[in-house]
Amino acid sequence: MSENKITLARLTRALAAAGAGGALGAAAGLGAYAGLVLLMTSEGVSLDLFNPFTSFTRLGFMLLGAAAGAAVAGEVTGAIRARRVIEFALGTIAGGLSGLLLYCIGYVTGNYGVLPTSWEYLLYLAEGAYSFTHIEAFCVTMGLFVGFLTVTYRWRFYGTLTYVSLVAVVSGYLVYTFTITLPTVPRAHLPLSLVLVVAETASLLMVTLYAFYALDVFVRKGWSRALDKVPFSRYYLPKVAFHVTCFNEPPELVIESLQALERLDYPKDRYVVMVLDDSTDPASSGPIEAYVRSKGWTYLHRKDRRGYKAGALNNALKYTPQDVELVSVLDADFRVEPEYLKETVGYFINPNLGFIQTPQDYRNKHQSFLTEQYYYADAYFYRAMLVSRNEENAIIFCGTMGLIRKRVLEGVGGWGEEFITEDAELSIRVLAEGYDSLYVNKTYGRGLIPSTFEAYKKQHYRWAFGGVMILKRHFTKLLFSRLTFRQKLDFLVSGVHWFDGIYVISIAAVLCTIVIGEALGVPLATYHSREIWLMGLVPFFLMLDGVTRLHMALKRSMNLRLSGTVKVMGMWFAIKFNHMSAALKCMSGVKIPFVRTPKAPDARLNRRQALLRAIRLTRLETGLLTMILATAGVSVWMLWERYDLTGKIYLTHLLLLFWLAYYALLFSAAPLYAYKAYTTFVPDEELEPKFKRHALDAAPAVAPMPPMK
Repeated sequence: MSENKITLARLTRALAAAGAGGALGAAAGLGAYAGLVLLMTSEGVSLDLFNPFTSFTRLGFMLLGAAAGAAVAGEVTGAIRARRVIEFALGTIAGGLSGLLLYCIGYVTGNYGVLPTSWEYLLYLAEGAYSFTHIEAFCVTMGLFVGFLTVTYRWRFYGTLTYVSLVAVVSGYLVYTFTITLPTVPRAHLPLSLVLVVAETASLLMVTLYAFYALDVFVRKGWSRALDKVPFSRYYLPKVAFHVTCFNEPPELVIESLQALERLDYPKDRYVVMVLDDSTDPASSGPIEAYVRSKGWTYLHRKDRRGYKAGALNNALKYTPQDVELVSVLDADFRVEPEYLKETVGYFINPNLGFIQTPQDYRNKHQSFLTEQYYYADAYFYRAMLVSRNEENAIIFCGTMGLIRKRVLEGVGGWGEEFITEDAELSIRVLAEGYDSLYVNKTYGRGLIPSTFEAYKKQHYRWAFGGVMILKRHFTKLLFSRLTFRQKLDFLVSGVHWFDGIYVISIAAVLCTIVIGEALGVPLATYHSREIWLMGLVPFFLMLDGVTRLHMALKRSMNLRLSGTVKVMGMWFAIKFNHMSAALKCMSGVKIPFVRTPKAPDARLNRRQALLRAIRLTRLETGLLTMILATAGVSVWMLWERYDLTGKIYLTHLLLLFWLAYYALLFSAAPLYAYKAYTTFVPDEELEPKFKRHALDAAPAVAPMPPMK
């Protein structure tokens, strides 16, 4: 009975505090509104106080003030433990005010065309806030929603403000396009504009998603799934089976990796090594089999390579001892550190933990220009993306340097033999069954990066094809399974981002069409015709956003300079259209076999050989580059001809030429990086000393995490 009285008393006190604080807050909001009105009337601005939008503005000031007042009063009096409520209230209000401010800036720029050079700019902003419109309502509503979303993830205020600003700019651009400029396009020219608007819209939507991941890593206040908050037992020593996969690998490479397993700091009777050798070359399989059998380990060789790597892994499950609890998959080139098992298996004390993933790291960073850029580009995924996804239990099992519970693997049906990226596909099935995942952000093993552009291209082609295949086969599961919203979103983004190259090519094609049409005397109009400076804004914005996000991650985790980040960004554009090609072929139903990634050629190519091979490997990009350069030549000719006739240089033509040069730079990345890869290649026999000299340049074993406060 007394408990009920105490509860009722607390409830009464809480309601009283909230009511009093809300009333005071509403009064403060009304006072702020009155101050705004007085400021504007004192400057001679005529106001219609009975306008419906004006009433909505007044009500909005009062409601925001009431919400903030109630939360603060509850926290101050102790009647309500409202710290989290205050965070949500202030974050949501900050988002709404950010949306309002951005609208007001657009209002002033559009109506007055002035920049903030005097205090009168504040009056113009106040006029924008007061003269409420449906666009302003949209901006404020959008800001409120984004503010609430970012506070849900416990972001710092500057992160919330940054993301609200980004979303507001993107939303404002799209609203402006669909409501103002697109309707002015003549019907005959509308198809060209539709191609452009679809490409721009898709690009900008992906920008907002990518930016969320980057900001989430750097502005989140704390991590609920940080390793020091996850159950771990150093006394838990489950039996582990290493499934080492190889196919026609150099025997010495495989043997060195197997020797690393002998040095594990783990009880010898608590792990077994199983080599899954699908080699068709006796010169490769013979020495490997002899070494494995001399150690008393298991050697498995299939004559029927059905299912490729996934088939070999499923076959190995049949021979794995019954008392094995965990399976660790290793590629043949990875050398594992002694503490790998000792520092990871203890997390499996959580019976619901399905798998663990650790970063994939590399030891041949300095083998070529390409490997150095690849090293940092790959680090972005492991040092930023997976950190954010781990917080939402949405990481990808990447196979190598990961551990999975054997009963979970068998329970979901084993490895998917119809998928060429069987490890990523397995992640969805495991998480859809309700199991947990965990990302341990420490390097426990290093392998070899593909050191030539050909190898790099084949590897990423396989990843893109496999990623889109997963999207096709599991699309329904991603929408209607028991996966959480964030898990669904993360895996959808993982599948969709392989199509990015389509957006860039589409915009570049529209630009070339406009130039050629004008040269032929058939001018083509788009919704950018009056504002040609916007034609290249979206891809320029995409590159700027990408460099910013990448630099934030690489500066913190790898201490990389901005110039290094730009080089890594070139890697993304060098492979972007290869991703697109693989994605489109997969969507069209083309089937490709599993393609093994070649590791290195025998020697460095001379410049002529490197140039010819680079062009051969980048036919699509080189062809598009040639087309753009030819179009640029036409544009220069038109610019000169009109200057000769009129004595004037038109800004429109200069902008078209500038955007053509910009796109030429994007498409030149692939042949340039391919050429650099072959001319800077270091042969294997020279690699080891070079690696030792640069060992201190390698990534830290543990990437620094965002500060916890």
